[in-house]
Amino acid sequence: MIPLRLLALCAAASLSAAPVSLQTFLDASTHSDAARAGQYAAEAYTLQQRSELLTDGPSLNAQAGYADAKSVSKNAMEYHVSVEQPFRTAGTGRLERLLDNGTGLSSALQTARLQNRVYTYYIDACTLQEELWLLQDAKTRGVQMEALIRTGMEGGEFDRSAWLRSRLNVETLTLQIDELNSRYNETFRLLRATAQTEAESLLCNDLPDTITLPPETLLADAPLLRQLENRHGSAKALASYRNSWLQEVTLAAGYDDEMDVQRANLYVTIPLAPGSRRANDREAAHRDALAAGAELRAMRSELDARVTAFTAAQQTRRANLERINDELIPEAYETTVLLEERFMGSEASYLEYIDSQKMLFALLMQGVQLRADALKAEAGLFADLGITPSIKDKK
Repeated sequence: MIPLRLLALCAAASLSAAPVSLQTFLDASTHSDAARAGQYAAEAYTLQQRSELLTDGPSLNAQAGYADAKSVSKNAMEYHVSVEQPFRTAGTGRLERLLDNGTGLSSALQTARLQNRVYTYYIDACTLQEELWLLQDAKTRGVQMEALIRTGMEGGEFDRSAWLRSRLNVETLTLQIDELNSRYNETFRLLRATAQTEAESLLCNDLPDTITLPPETLLADAPLLRQLENRHGSAKALASYRNSWLQEVTLAAGYDDEMDVQRANLYVTIPLAPGSRRANDREAAHRDALAAGAELRAMRSELDARVTAFTAAQQTRRANLERINDELIPEAYETTVLLEERFMGSEASYLEYIDSQKMLFALLMQGVQLRADALKAEAGLFADLGITPSIKDKK
């Protein structure tokens, strides 16, 4: 019996002498336009949030008019010129650090989701490639059997119905190969476009052979949870900032009258009451902090349930794959060999032999698809959690 992994190696070798690995696609995706777009969007969002904490630059304040008392002439115009600079007096350091940290986490989440999309396309393409090899192998054996039956029919050993069935089997496999080739080309184009690389073929033997479960520590420290925790901290820090009594003061320095240095002045503008807008902003920040805390608790509960369901499903897939590879495929292969021998000895019908082949082929395809489903389920979970697919941890 030919191991499934050997089939994938043969498929990769048959398509190109220099296939491209998964890690190459993942590395290429980090420099793609999609990755840069996600990074720029995260930075823009942080800058928009930070704008509330920044003050305007210095401004020139000029005033002119008449006053009751004049130092030079009653007809002289009184004027005032000063430069004003606002300053933040409320603490913003912790909030700024959390915003910077949020930018990195958001960028990491975008990159991880992009890489998991590339990983999913890679899994689909490799699965189709392996199924293609299985179909091509079955067609090769079908063509050989058709030639043997045709020779035997001419010698009177087989009837025409056996030859017609063998020919129909080959034609059916040809149609399936054409359809799979079309699907493979479409998936491969999507993979190359998403990663923005000009690869010509896939390695595929760097995918895991077995279905494994990720360590609990990896899921517990997921970037999504860290981002929600950071958002909760940022919302609380913003609420604290808005609750401060004195957020900003304005210092100004200038001259009155005829720029006489003896009449230079220095003054400070201090708000006496927060006003309705400040009160509304303070309440909005408080509500946002409550929403961030509730979102974090809800997401933790949801992820716990999803990880539990994912673990149970993966364990079932792993048990089924082990049974298919260790029990069902060897038995189906042995049945096919025995029926082939009996058919060649005119002790069994060709229909029985074809049925055994179809059963073996269905089990092989089921094993390939089961492993692909497990890998894609993991990629989907990792995309939501923001975990980057690393083949080093899966080998």
